[in-house]
Amino acid sequence: MAAYAPFEAQARIACAVSGGVDSMALLSLLAPWCRAHGHELMVLHVNHGLRAEADADAAFVMQSAEKLNVQGRVLHWQGQKPSGPVQAPARRARYDLLAGFCREKGILHLAMAHHLDDQSETVALRLQSGSGLAGLAGMASVRYLPDLRLIRPLLGLPKTRLQATLEGQRLDWKEDPSNRNEAHRRVRYRKLLQGSEDALLLGQRLASAAGVYARLRAWSEAEAARLLARAVQVHPAGYALVQAAVLSEAPEWLARRAWFQLLRTIGGSAYGVRGSSLTAYLEAWKATGRMPETLGAAVSCPMEPCSSWWFGKHKAFEVIPSGQGTRCCGMAVSGFREHGSVRMAGSCWWDPSAMKA
Repeated sequence: MAAYAPFEAQARIACAVSGGVDSMALLSLLAPWCRAHGHELMVLHVNHGLRAEADADAAFVMQSAEKLNVQGRVLHWQGQKPSGPVQAPARRARYDLLAGFCREKGILHLAMAHHLDDQSETVALRLQSGSGLAGLAGMASVRYLPDLRLIRPLLGLPKTRLQATLEGQRLDWKEDPSNRNEAHRRVRYRKLLQGSEDALLLGQRLASAAGVYARLRAWSEAEAARLLARAVQVHPAGYALVQAAVLSEAPEWLARRAWFQLLRTIGGSAYGVRGSSLTAYLEAWKATGRMPETLGAAVSCPMEPCSSWWFGKHKAFEVIPSGQGTRCCGMAVSGFREHGSVRMAGSCWWDPSAMKA
């Protein structure tokens, strides 16, 4: 935990515990560390209600927390569950429930039990999907959310070591049968990466490569931030005025990263646009001098009166004559005219006249 210091005095730390090997190992290590450093630990378990064993697993986690003299809370996924593939929606619900509870209770640190094997699987999946630098960096050891930071203390440790930790302390854990269901792509990759000594070595190399990519990602993000500071003006209402000429003068890799960050910020996407979509977006920009209509849940229009085109959040709108603002179909969204452009909350503007020939 020294890598995540300093913590505030008497910090409140939440630990997400499913009951599996990895999260039980994290709990067994965090509980004595928090006591030794005067911090308060709380165990959070998300009950998705998807399996017959869900309630029993929740009871097991709460009993385990009690044995370690740690407070625990079960968070329930309420409402109608998806009829199709459930892993991705369940994962989003889990993060939403965990972050929401921490926000409500003023907890600033949320510990997750992702380990080295998880990192290898993540990088393999993203490599197969054609991810770029950001994706191949895998999971970050620290991720800052609006209300808390998410930490992964076990990211550099293999699952075998975590299981040995529990066995050494004679602590039990629960196995989730969905982790062996090969209908899930991640499970198939897991089996592949554990199939032989060569496969295990490949997994270690993938995790090691993620560390290299993570350092490159941090450097590229800093460079993109400097570029965006020169090229973009962000308004508190949620729109951005983009000087396209500044971005067009930047190296292609840097302009690409800047656009990715801009679209993710303005559009409000958790993960940003796919690399292939961004490539098509930028190629269209270079070829025609115009932005595509939709990408990244942001909206766009050139700074030319009455020739606006938007994409993303606002599906229908009406442009009102200059000085009268913007009226959005079915929404009370404030807008106004400035510098010859229509501007609207949650939107991204650019000036095609600033493009070099």
